[in-house]
Amino acid sequence: MSNVVIQMHPAEYHDFVHYLDGIEFRRIVLHAPGARFKTTPRMLWECFCGAWQLLGHLDSLQTAQTVVVFSHFAFVVKILARLGLVQYGRLFCFGFFLHDPRWFRIFRWLVRLDRRNDHYVIFSRGEEELYRSQLGIPPERLHFVLLGDWGEFRQPALESSGVAPGNYYFAGGRSNREYLALVEAFRSIPARLVIVCSQSNWQELKGVSLPANVEALCDVPVATFDDYVRGAKAGIIALKHDTGASGQSVALALMRNGKCIIATDVAGLREYVEHGVSGYLMNSLAEELPSLIESIEADPSRAETMGQAARERYEQHFSGSIAASAFQDVLRSTALNAAA
Repeated sequence: MSNVVIQMHPAEYHDFVHYLDGIEFRRIVLHAPGARFKTTPRMLWECFCGAWQLLGHLDSLQTAQTVVVFSHFAFVVKILARLGLVQYGRLFCFGFFLHDPRWFRIFRWLVRLDRRNDHYVIFSRGEEELYRSQLGIPPERLHFVLLGDWGEFRQPALESSGVAPGNYYFAGGRSNREYLALVEAFRSIPARLVIVCSQSNWQELKGVSLPANVEALCDVPVATFDDYVRGAKAGIIALKHDTGASGQSVALALMRNGKCIIATDVAGLREYVEHGVSGYLMNSLAEELPSLIESIEADPSRAETMGQAARERYEQHFSGSIAASAFQDVLRSTALNAAA
């Protein structure tokens, strides 16, 4: 029996298999077409191509003890198992998440593919009750692990992207973002905003006349994204739905770089942003953001102090090594439970 980790790409999501460095796992690396930011059609095409390539590795999956798969591609592996093409002792869907309540109906059907030893690794405690109540996943198969900063695993850029530190606030990321409301808020906020989004967000923004103090960029290289984070006064994470996990990887990038975070108050971010200490959690973007920006502009040292607190919180709880150890503990504890 062997332990197997399946990757859609050689360095999927900044190589999440670093979480498994302390345990012997054999990699199955696929080369499915993909992009850093994905639309729904892209994700479906990626899953189809990945499934086709995975058929060439079925011999390796006939006697697997543990299989770890990133995110929703785990359901492809479960379908192959239902067809009798794959056999495993237990499966971990690492980083399961839903951003939009409209997907609940589809995933209620997909989780019917689950077997007793199919597990989900989630990145916020609020998801435990959400997926139990909405999808019917038993709590013993949901495992909370704080998201470690995959940014630690990136190779440093050999050359600067050319982005200089600036007098701006940064908003970045793709999933569940409320960029239109953010743009509207900055029409009356006398400060500069840089938005770094993806094609899915771009479809919303390209039809809007942006004010002179707002700049929007689409699908920039990772090094450029990181440089915009480093140069910002503070980071803003504006989210549409209080559903699942979203905004966490951007929050970690801001924390690692010592930036104050202003974010929508959702369950998925409460473990990451300590309100009033390392940032602010907003109940209403339109009502609260202008005064928060005004307070930072009036006293820049406030954002700097909060940024230092964010960095300290990151070092204490969110480094890649801490998260990797937590996931390895989950693997070991479920092995003990299965043997009991």
